[in-house]
Amino acid sequence: MDVITNHESRDDGSIWKRYKTSTGIEVVVTSAFREVMRNGQSNIVDDGKDIPSSFLRLLHKYRKDYESNRTGDSRRYIASWFEASFFAIQDSNVGIREEKHAWQNEDKLDRMDRIQHLLELWAIPRWIHAPVHYGMLKIPQMRRWYYDKFLLMEKVDWGVTAFDIIDEPRNENIRKSIIHEFGWVYWFEALEGDNYESFRNEIRKKYIEVKFMLKNAFDQHRDQFPWWTFSSLFTDLLQRNFIITHNQTPIGNSKVSFWIIDQ
Repeated sequence: MDVITNHESRDDGSIWKRYKTSTGIEVVVTSAFREVMRNGQSNIVDDGKDIPSSFLRLLHKYRKDYESNRTGDSRRYIASWFEASFFAIQDSNVGIREEKHAWQNEDKLDRMDRIQHLLELWAIPRWIHAPVHYGMLKIPQMRRWYYDKFLLMEKVDWGVTAFDIIDEPRNENIRKSIIHEFGWVYWFEALEGDNYESFRNEIRKKYIEVKFMLKNAFDQHRDQFPWWTFSSLFTDLLQRNFIITHNQTPIGNSKVSFWIIDQ
């Protein structure tokens, strides 16, 4: 199988590597992917190649399960979110966002990579995160310019969102997850009562605080993001696009972390 490669230097100093096969399959790999491979943070054996052979084998198993619409060890279902679904790859900390019959652009990968850069530039509290995005796999469809897209990223808990806590849980499983994840920390056994309301108010205040800090960070480093505005970088900072996780040890006096997703 012929492979065409291209190295793409970006304005933030990072290098994206782009691969395209003779069958039209495209793979984009960010600098973050190689860094994670080198540091051994992925549970994937690094053989010195741009895309390690062991990871390619995992992707091959994943694609076979995807084409057969199967779930299992190599393609473990996590959650669905509007037009996309999230899965985990076997024996790795890599998650995949699947989107079918999507437009060919790489806007989401581009934005999330730049958001990660912003978080590194500014002294954002360490309880505010964005999953590191490693790259994208695009498989062409019959309709021209449309692909099945697979966004590769750091695997996080895609369960409880700020919306589920501040407003209402989306379903019974989320309701149980809130109690299991946070109840023992904030002393509630049901989604009612003074302790639960205190927890909701804490998340509500932190949600407002996070948006303020992100806007302040962007304004401080606007020169690092030519052609971008705050609203074009952060396209959807609604409550549904913040995953809330519990910190085993408080970070900066915060018992929870906020993960920015799906921008």
